[in-house]
Amino acid sequence: MVVALLLAGPALGLFAWQADRVETVDFVSQVVRALGNVPSPWLALAFLIGAVIARPSWGALAGAAVLCLAVGTYYVAINLSGDREGIPLRGALTGWLAVALVAGPIFGLAGSIWRRGPSALRPFAVGILTGALLGEFAYFSGGELRYGIWDWNGTLDYLATVELVLALAMPVLLLSSLLQRLQAYVMAAVMGGIALLIMLWLDQTMRDLFNA
Repeated sequence: MVVALLLAGPALGLFAWQADRVETVDFVSQVVRALGNVPSPWLALAFLIGAVIARPSWGALAGAAVLCLAVGTYYVAINLSGDREGIPLRGALTGWLAVALVAGPIFGLAGSIWRRGPSALRPFAVGILTGALLGEFAYFSGGELRYGIWDWNGTLDYLATVELVLALAMPVLLLSSLLQRLQAYVMAAVMGGIALLIMLWLDQTMRDLFNA
């Protein structure tokens, strides 16, 4: 099971690579392209592998491993395919590996704590993932105002709405008591603000690294 989940890292990297190559000619292709360019599937995968392993230290390590494998596979595929020829990728690769080494352990650990951690900590573990989704929702909802590149006939708006619904439902689905759910929502609100600030910072940083 663990090996299968670790293989999901390269699979996610290949999906993101293929998603970049999809021409956005209809709703389905727009959805595929968008899913390959948002952080939530990556963070959810780290959370999932942590939940399956259920041991905090190993969950954190596996979360980092699976995201690094995904990032590495993505850039290896780009290099072998000749995509983006002439565009320097070393800075972007280094930057995203650094992100994977930070985000992977956090979300892998959160998944482990939710699965078998102390009851008092489980709401905060769920709140971390929920807040990341809320931050992403806020980030992409304002994408058209910042760059005007996420219109795609409103596809990303639909996806952002689905993401908001999932985020609001997650504490209800993953936690058993009303108090735990309320605690998760409070944590999600804090994490959502932090996630939004991080995404805004990463957006500019990665643009600079990609063009370095």
